Amino acid sequence: MDTSTVVIALLGTAVLLMAVALPVWTAWIVAWQSGMEHSARRSFLLTCLLLSYGVLTLTGSLLLPLEMAAVFVAPQLLEEGHKKSATAIWIASQWVPAACFVAGFIASFVVPLSLRSKWQAIASALNSNTSPEPPLRGAG
Repeated sequence: MDTSTVVIALLGTAVLLMAVALPVWTAWIVAWQSGMEHSARRSFLLTCLLLSYGVLTLTGSLLLPLEMAAVFVAPQLLEEGHKKSATAIWIASQWVPAACFVAGFIASFVVPLSLRSKWQAIASALNSNTSPEPPLRGAG
């Protein structure tokens, strides 16, 4: 390997790691600017991270049948002479990774910004113990 290949691989890896960490950075910046308590900030970061990656995973799972059709159905259609249908499926499947990336990118900004104003109330509701009876310990 020459130096340019190594540099390109390192830059690609850095960009990939930054893209993967984007939901965390965005949630941290939103939590820091809103002046949340430290304990609420941690749960806010975790919740935003899980919801952002959940949107990305949901998008991928919804578009997975299109990828499967491109792998299994399109070649069969091409063999049977349905060239336009096979080409349409293949072209549509080329946009699945971009759609997943865009959905994750949008979710990494929308989720923290929409939860920011409501999180203090959510965190205080989760931390308060409003049960009418104390928990039973060692009952038996």
